Amino acid sequence: MTATGEKLPDVSPEEVTDLLATTRDGKAVKRLVVAREYLAGRSPAAIEARWGIPAQTCYEWLDRFEERGLEGALEDDTPPGRTPDLSEDERARFEVAVERPPIESGFDAPFWTAPLAREYIREEFGVEYSHRHVRRLLTETDAATESDRR
Repeated sequence: MTATGEKLPDVSPEEVTDLLATTRDGKAVKRLVVAREYLAGRSPAAIEARWGIPAQTCYEWLDRFEERGLEGALEDDTPPGRTPDLSEDERARFEVAVERPPIESGFDAPFWTAPLAREYIREEFGVEYSHRHVRRLLTETDAATESDRR
């Protein structure tokens, strides 16, 4: 077990407080709270009792701060969740396509529907999405769809 304050020798409480004031990401805020509490003399066990963040997680986050520095420890290595089937470029191309009439993408239809967009994604990118997910994609892009016409 390490002595309180031993893991963050080059970080001041003021630095943590300043960063807390400008950070909006929830997980980053929690990590900064752990750092602030630790620098205030609280052990990971005391932080767990006060904030409900497991002591082991506190130790892992403190190690991150030590390895990566204050700001570097706030970001995750990879975003949580499944990797999207469409790359960022493909997603951008899809958004551009559905902002225009389907006829410009080779479909004989006046407006986009989820089945039509699903077919476009399958043909253009070789990706198979569920009807529900394609509806979500269309909603996120604010594309004019059949339901908007009703």
